[in-house]
Amino acid sequence: MKVPRAGTRAAGVLTDSEEQVARLVQQGMRNRDIAAALHYSPRTVEVYLSRIYTKLSVSSRLELARRLDTRR
Repeated sequence: MKVPRAGTRAAGVLTDSEEQVARLVQQGMRNRDIAAALHYSPRTVEVYLSRIYTKLSVSSRLELARRLDTRR
């Protein structure tokens, strides 16, 4: 599966796929488990995480989980 190229969404706004990946990270899942759950390759999950980290200005899974908690 190809990951769509980054679009023109506002900073901090995640696509539906990025949101799915981010929520699974928040639940404590590993990249390979996320890949299996969403039928992606582990590399696709890495690409999504890289984009998510950039969009949300975070640098770790823990920071991502905390940021998601504050977005609710």
